[in-house]
Amino acid sequence: MSSNLREKYGVYSKSMAAEQRFRFVTANKMAIGVVNDAMKLHDEDEKLQKLKSFRESLNSQLREISAQS
Repeated sequence: MSSNLREKYGVYSKSMAAEQRFRFVTANKMAIGVVNDAMKLHDEDEKLQKLKSFRESLNSQLREISAQS
């Protein structure tokens, strides 16, 4: 369920929904930056390693956030 819907139906307060939208945008900006940097690399193995490393880090962070909820 989106942050907007959670706010609309009272699951999130206005400030909580704003924080979740901010986190979503920030995570997407990070992902775009990592992918852009990786695509500039000429070495295919290095490119894949950078992307896999980012995915593992992101998954770890998401698990931590999920455990806190």
